[in-house]
Amino acid sequence: MQLQLTSLAQVSKAYGEILTTVRARVLAAVIEGVSVQPMAKTGIEEVAGLAHDRTFGPVVMFGLGGIFVEVLNDVAFRVVPLRPKDARAMI
Repeated sequence: MQLQLTSLAQVSKAYGEILTTVRARVLAAVIEGVSVQPMAKTGIEEVAGLAHDRTFGPVVMFGLGGIFVEVLNDVAFRVVPLRPKDARAMI
């Protein structure tokens, strides 16, 4: 992942670096493309995910994103399907 790119030259260089890194680490990699997106505006980062728990089945995760996921380890898990009050409690 490359961030804070401000010129076409930087994007082109980052593209080459990403392809070189992937090819060096995964020899059989089939690269179908690279996604280039504008940076999101400053705000609150969030993390959301889905998993299948052996005991509970499908579960959803929600919490603060960015460095806070690791620093605070403050994420909520709920069994799917969620009721509106469950979703609000996770936030």
